[in-house]
Amino acid sequence: MNFIAATIRFIVILGYGFIFTLKLAFARFKFDKDGFEKASGTYFCRFLESAGGALPKLGQILGTRADLLSQPLRDALAKLQDETDPVITSSQLSTHEKNVQGYKLDPVPIASATIAQVHIARSLSEKDRTLAIKIRRPDVARLLSIDCRIIVFFGRFVARLPIMNSIPINLTLIDVSTALISQTDFLKEAENHKKLYSMFLESEDVMVPKLVDEFTSENIIAMEYIPNMKKILDPELDIELAKPALNIGLKALYKMIFDFGFLHCDMHPGNMLVAEDGKLVLLDAGFMVEIDSETKTSFTNFFLAIGLVDGAGAAEIVRSSALTLPTELNINKFDADITKLIVSVGGLSAQNFRIAEFVSKLFEIMGDHRVLGTSKFSLIILSLLVFEGTAKQLNPELDFQKVAIPFVINNI
Repeated sequence: MNFIAATIRFIVILGYGFIFTLKLAFARFKFDKDGFEKASGTYFCRFLESAGGALPKLGQILGTRADLLSQPLRDALAKLQDETDPVITSSQLSTHEKNVQGYKLDPVPIASATIAQVHIARSLSEKDRTLAIKIRRPDVARLLSIDCRIIVFFGRFVARLPIMNSIPINLTLIDVSTALISQTDFLKEAENHKKLYSMFLESEDVMVPKLVDEFTSENIIAMEYIPNMKKILDPELDIELAKPALNIGLKALYKMIFDFGFLHCDMHPGNMLVAEDGKLVLLDAGFMVEIDSETKTSFTNFFLAIGLVDGAGAAEIVRSSALTLPTELNINKFDADITKLIVSVGGLSAQNFRIAEFVSKLFEIMGDHRVLGTSKFSLIILSLLVFEGTAKQLNPELDFQKVAIPFVINNI
């Protein structure tokens, strides 16, 4: 790590954090309870957005979690999905426009998020021909890279905490950091996009905009523009369209996990939109990862064990995939504790089953028995947590286990 760059970056983040803390302190005296909560969300969002780098990505994930944050806080953080302040100047936009010959870029973006902002490009020769041009934010690659290195560095100390003795913090942070940094590699994202497009090309329910290769570069991704889309949590979207689209989204996620082993880890509301015909439109192929066949098989079998309420089977998978097992492990007691958890989950209604709570209890049991789990499930779990955060807001009764069964069975 470039020590000087990392130190300066860390000081900058601390500075933004100090300003946020001061604003929060003044807000405590200025507003009543409801006003303070709303102001806290606004200030927190500004802090994350101003600091940039990896912090807005954290805000995007937190903004979907109704189990962690109140509605005012989630509403404020939702801005980070596609409504951040544009940072690309008019002169920079003019430079990018030269790389999209034959098209005129609209100066106002239709979406602006943590990695890039999106502009409509209108053809100068074909009246109805429009493209969506995703332009990388200046300096985002450098900041994200530095932030991820700082996170991995401090993760070494966090990993030593007794409460973390079941979680492979170091490997998980490296995996997540690698995936996050790859979001700024637009040539890699273009390849991911093509693969995602081919995966759902024959789908009647899912649509991925077609890439336009001739205009795609290390700073730009060009794709067909699909008009009149609405975010899946848009209050103006008819609930009769939104709920089926959510179910389609969960099936698409399972298809990626269990069938293709190629996973979209960032299915928040800004990347799941609904077209006029009710089709689910998936955007942003930057945060996608390959799942190796061994991991896919283990995860499939683990999911099957949950569905069949097979605690012993689930425990065996946890033990066989663990990075380390203590020599004094009481296998019977460990298996009994895992079985108790699996049985308790099997008896829950769809509305009461929460992935985050289940994972937390699983790691708690592993920690009690000093079993260090695998990091290979981390990005799969992250993708499910991001989707769950959206799903629980729109349809708390969506049954994650029931929807998964056909995909699991087909891949046994």
